[in-house]
Formats: sequence, C-alpha cells, structure tokens
Amino acid sequence: MSPRGPKKSTTVRTRDLFEKHGGGACWTIGTVERKTGPVSVDLFGFIDQIAIGDGHHFCLSATLGIQTTVVDKVNERVKKIAGLRPQVEAWLNTRTGSREIVVLGWRYLKRIGKWEPKGVVIFDYEEGDGMLAWRFRDEESLFCGGVGHFLIPWIENDKKEEENNE
Repeated sequence: MSPRGPKKSTTVRTRDLFEKHGGGACWTIGTVERKTGPVSVDLFGFIDQIAIGDGHHFCLSATLGIQTTVVDKVNERVKKIAGLRPQVEAWLNTRTGSREIVVLGWRYLKRIGKWEPKGVVIFDYEEGDGMLAWRFRDEESLFCGGVGHFLIPWIENDKKEEENNE
C-alpha cells in the first residue's frame, strides 16, 4: 500500500465520500459515466456520477450531477461545462426540485495524511451571463456550505472552436 492509502479512482473516492456522509442513509450515488475502450463518455458531456439526497442538506440540492477529477483539473472541467450551455441549462432548470453540478477535485494533504475534496458547486445560471457557483475547500464545506458566490461566464461555440484550433 502506498503512503497515500489504497489506490482508488476519483469516482470511487467520491462514492465513498457520499456513502460515508450520513452513514449512507442521506445519499444514494451511482456512476453514469460509460467506458468505451480507452475513452470515457460522461452523461450530457459533464456528469460522471449522480447523487440523490434525502433533502436534509441545507446547502446542497437533492439531486447532484458530479464531475470527478484531480484538483489540478477542476478549472479545466469547469471550462468544459461552461461550453455546454444547453445541457447545463437543461440539468439545472427543473420544475420538480433543484439540481446542482458539483465539480469535485481530489488532492492528497501530506500534513494530515488524507485525501480531501476541493471544487465548485454550480447551482444556477443567468440567462445571458453564465453559471452561478460557490467554492468548497474540504469535505465539511462541501456538505455544510462553501465560500462566496461568483459567476462563471458561458463559453460560446465560436470561442470553443478558437481554443480547439490553438
């Protein structure tokens, strides 16, 4: 075993985190990402896992679309999601209750000897401007509330094409 504990994928770490939080009674989580050979295909282009809560979390919606990654790639994943406006709006805009998108990056903290999540929760969108989000820096702030709201601008198709051509 490595000094960082057992080798686990980010999706396994995320599943374990949600199952542990509340003894598994609060969250049911499933993986929706499909592997086709060496390629992974996310649901709607950005969801690896879906978590359904019991509704007793004041800072998270009852349904979460989760994108898992390592902490160094959180911004890259947020940019990818910002370029998927129709899918994001469809996910967030529901009449049956609220949904959110969690971009959850994992990092190993040597000083405390454990893996910690850090990332962004996208909770709404502004019609012409972008997505509204808040940051979390650890397990506690993910489940109990993060730090400050901010706007993530949409990336329009012409900008995505320019980035792909560079």
